Amino acid sequence: MNDVIQFGESNKTMSSREISEITGKAHNDVMKAIRKMQPAWNKVAGGNFSLGSYTDKNGQQRPCFFLSKKECLFVATKFNDEARAKLVLRWEALESGQEKPMMSKPQTTAEIILAQSQLLVEQERRMLEIENKQQQMEEKISEIAVRTKTDIQYSTIVGFAKRYGIELPLEKASTLGTVSKNLCKQYLLETGKVPDPRFGTVNTYPDSVLYETFDKYYPSIRFR
Repeated sequence: MNDVIQFGESNKTMSSREISEITGKAHNDVMKAIRKMQPAWNKVAGGNFSLGSYTDKNGQQRPCFFLSKKECLFVATKFNDEARAKLVLRWEALESGQEKPMMSKPQTTAEIILAQSQLLVEQERRMLEIENKQQQMEEKISEIAVRTKTDIQYSTIVGFAKRYGIELPLEKASTLGTVSKNLCKQYLLETGKVPDPRFGTVNTYPDSVLYETFDKYYPSIRFR
């Protein structure tokens, strides 16, 4: 492991790579957990986690974090009980001198800048993904709003049929009702209900849906 583990009297930190090794979690997962929790820590503690880098097996510089004991145990709240216990015991062993920190050569300025640049690129990529998702959600909301305008007219299957002089047997009306209900679900439109002397209540559907339904079953009739 080519981490820089800083563990002195005035500056005690543990790298995300060592956290990964102690807890048995993938380093990528540990990094994701740290990035996700960093805004909350910054808001409360007034500082970001320290960013550094390590050299992977291919000789490439990869970002990693160096956390103080408080920061480390804060991040560990996302882990299971066993992983948290291992971290607590590791810190105790380091502080008591029973175990030694994992050491390697110090990072150069270029290595630190490279790691920070890689993290910024990753953060920008994630922000772009979030912006794209927000835009898609806004477009979906706008589409729903158009479909559910308050001026949409609702009708029953039988009422719509009578409007165009169509006599519907009960079985056919039931079939058209099922088709209309499915279209409402597909288009995220609400159905309504009106009193009916025979059945208590019957469903009503937007006329736009009824046009589509009746067009399928009565193509020879002009409904618009």
